[in-house]
Amino acid sequence: MKIFLSKINESWIVDRLRDDWYINNNEISTENVKKSDIIWIISPWVWRKLPKRHLKSKKVICSIYHIDFSNFDKKEKKDFYNRDRFVDAYHVISNKTKDQLKTLTDKEITSIPFWIDGDKWFEIKEKDKIRSELGFKKEEYLIGSFQRDTEGSDLKSPKLIKGPDIFLDLVQKIYKENKKTKVIITGNRRQYLIENFHKLGIPYKYFEMVELEKLNK
Repeated sequence: MKIFLSKINESWIVDRLRDDWYINNNEISTENVKKSDIIWIISPWVWRKLPKRHLKSKKVICSIYHIDFSNFDKKEKKDFYNRDRFVDAYHVISNKTKDQLKTLTDKEITSIPFWIDGDKWFEIKEKDKIRSELGFKKEEYLIGSFQRDTEGSDLKSPKLIKGPDIFLDLVQKIYKENKKTKVIITGNRRQYLIENFHKLGIPYKYFEMVELEKLNK
């Protein structure tokens, strides 16, 4: 039995999870979808890149991370059910998403949190050294934000399911009390927060993911 995981190539967390899977499960995995017995759609938003002839002929597992019913319009619903025709079973990472998904499909749903690779996710002991390498002073109060905060449809509106409006409000209050506060952000679709940081005069520093990955190596 061989499993193929769908590709995403967005330099984001799902890319890392996919890479981790292949490193640690090489004996049951394949990078060639034609040679696979099972297709795991680990990135459901790009499922259409998979040839339908393979989706029809193989067992298909699809991961769903969250469902934003406030944005679940006619287009989103149509896309879900078009994909659901090929899916044999679903994987979710929380029971909340499992309950949401039950309202949309009668396919089998399994809730399993994602794994953590201890070689890549660990407590950094030399925090002052890391601060220095990133250009921060020891006395600065740092707040990190490492998720998309902006809708991809217009690269301007807040992605409310991620709560960037709440995050911005909290940062603004903290900054008023402590002017040594700085925000660290990285990743794609950060336009909403960056624009508001400029408007409010809140200092921040943006890093490419590759810059942070080099730390403590």
